[in-house]
Amino acid sequence: MLRRARQSVYWLEIEGDLQHRRAQCTSCDEHAPSMPPEEMIHTPPAEYPFQQVVAGMFQIEGNVYMVYADRLTGWLEVAHFPCGATSNKISNHLRSYFSRWGVKVRLSSPQYPQSNSRAEAAVKPAKRLLRENTSKGGVLESDNTALAILQYLNTPLMEINKSPSCNGSPAA
Repeated sequence: MLRRARQSVYWLEIEGDLQHRRAQCTSCDEHAPSMPPEEMIHTPPAEYPFQQVVAGMFQIEGNVYMVYADRLTGWLEVAHFPCGATSNKISNHLRSYFSRWGVKVRLSSPQYPQSNSRAEAAVKPAKRLLRENTSKGGVLESDNTALAILQYLNTPLMEINKSPSCNGSPAA
């Protein structure tokens, strides 16, 4: 609006007057485009397994899960929150993961998935694995779930042509 007005007319107080007019316009609020996404800050690539990890939350059929994944190898672990995910429950799961590897936390913006692209990339295979392989109520403790995760961990990933288990898993 300001650019268009500057092209058409000139007066000294144009910016202030237009901002005042815009602030009073309810129709402008309803039809204004949303705020542009934040500029993505690129994280340097990991040099060794579990140097950089990510976590992401997702739901399948009302069941809440968290995926925790290594950025380098693609190794992933999944937690189920059968009665909902509270910050305390999430913290407890993360604490157990963090205690295995010395993890330093770096937060990303939750409303901008592109700022946490590796976590989003870990959610996709986790959803595929769990969709048909969890027992009633989304429970992870089943043979089907264990076999699906094991198969994923033993399958070479396209980007690195190595499986997560051969590329520096916790058991390696």
